[in-house]
Amino acid sequence: MTPSDRIPRGAALLCAAACALHGLPGLAVAEGSVYEVSCTAATLCDAAGGCSGDTSALEFTVAPLSQDGDLRTFELVMDGETYEAQQNGATGPFVWDSKVLVPMGGDAALLIRQAGDAEALFLTCEGLG
Repeated sequence: MTPSDRIPRGAALLCAAACALHGLPGLAVAEGSVYEVSCTAATLCDAAGGCSGDTSALEFTVAPLSQDGDLRTFELVMDGETYEAQQNGATGPFVWDSKVLVPMGGDAALLIRQAGDAEALFLTCEGLG
């Protein structure tokens, strides 16, 4: 696997956003609010179960755009790129492109890349639990 095949560092930032919004009820629907979160990657695992340490520092900005029933839409800026992510329910996973972010409670989250070489990135986000 080449570095360009790995989950982009920016994509991992969405995980931090999920943890932040999951841990702060009511903020997810506050349109116009912008949240900045810092996280650290802990472990990267491939589809075969091989894992290695990854201590990348991750910074991102997330802004809620809208809510239609349980469906929430967010704008995420990571590594200078803007993404649109959706979450179905206050505790559901975040989905964008070929990635899924699963809040795991407290300051932990799991980011899964489903396309190409599937892999999972475990993150720790300070102060989000």
